[in-house]
Amino acid sequence: MMANVSNISQSADIAPKTNTSTTQTARFNATLPIAIEVLEKLSPTRYKLRLGNTTITTQSLKELLVGGKYWAQMGNGRNGTITLSQLIAQPKILSQLANAPLRLNEENLKEILSPKNGNPWDNFKNQLIERASLAESRGEFNFYMQMLLSLHNRVLTLPLAIEQREGVLQMRKKRKKTGLYELEFYAVFGQIGALRGRLVSDGEAVDLYITAQYERSAELLRSTQNLLKGIAYFSVDVNHDIAPLYELKDAHSSLLDVKG
Repeated sequence: MMANVSNISQSADIAPKTNTSTTQTARFNATLPIAIEVLEKLSPTRYKLRLGNTTITTQSLKELLVGGKYWAQMGNGRNGTITLSQLIAQPKILSQLANAPLRLNEENLKEILSPKNGNPWDNFKNQLIERASLAESRGEFNFYMQMLLSLHNRVLTLPLAIEQREGVLQMRKKRKKTGLYELEFYAVFGQIGALRGRLVSDGEAVDLYITAQYERSAELLRSTQNLLKGIAYFSVDVNHDIAPLYELKDAHSSLLDVKG
């Protein structure tokens, strides 16, 4: 599943090609949601935004936070102006893990999740404890404690770097009274927004259910169905409100008082 998500993120060539404003004509690949940062509020409804290496000015009836990062669906209005719609604030977990001292690539992820190497939760926990004991700064120590606290709450949180694209993966396993096994997951990449889903198995067949924040992201996921192996049933729907399985503590919170 994560290999599929990484392929999707690589196909999302959404970088702006020219410097522009909403009063100028520009060409963008707007197939998927774009990541924007609010640089300045120019008036009650007008903002200066950063799109990749490009800055634009545009209007928004929705109140935006200066310094805030969002996803948006981009289109072209009259006279070649750029229009932004469906603005969704990016989750705090992206900024909280922006300077993570540990990020896993695709090979690291396969190694951790491989059943040949034992329980992934226990393996990662042991790595985190060892790294925390060797931390050279308070920030590094707090990062490993954040990851351990996530595990304490039954959620495996993994900062990722797939093909130089940073993201986050969270997983939580369940076993239902019906005998079904379920793995919940949350994944976020800057190119496709946040995803949440479930892998459900009766011990033989595996079903995959995914929820995306944008219809265009959902369409791309549906188009990659042929890349999935061993999936008996595949479903994708859309919901703008997707939250992480576990919210990390803010940087100023003390992690040294955690008990349990």
